[in-house]
Amino acid sequence: MLINDERFAPVGVLAPKSKADFAFVLHALSYLSSKGRAAIVCFPSIFYRGRSGQKIRQYLVENNYVETVISLASNLFYGTTIAVNIHVLAKNKKETTTQFIDASSLFKKETNNNVLLDTHIE
Repeated sequence: MLINDERFAPVGVLAPKSKADFAFVLHALSYLSSKGRAAIVCFPSIFYRGRSGQKIRQYLVENNYVETVISLASNLFYGTTIAVNIHVLAKNKKETTTQFIDASSLFKKETNNNVLLDTHIE
């Protein structure tokens, strides 16, 4: 049973099958070394989900895994026009703060998609 899986058991709940991005986040977190860091692209709705989503967010924050959340502009990725966030998780955070970066205005409009230039990334 998945609730007993070492990737998900510490949280005590499973991400809903219809919204499995939190399952992917927990999967990535479980494979990080004690000094590991992961950057995961997620839809913004990950912040607003109730029930199990709320419990998973609470677990990530209380265990000090969320290092940075970067908000990006819409229409950056092929196949979706929605804005996304990059969640940077770390297992070796020394401080208990979380950095939030609003990069939603950093893009160049090109044809059908927006693009990030090196200057935007800097």
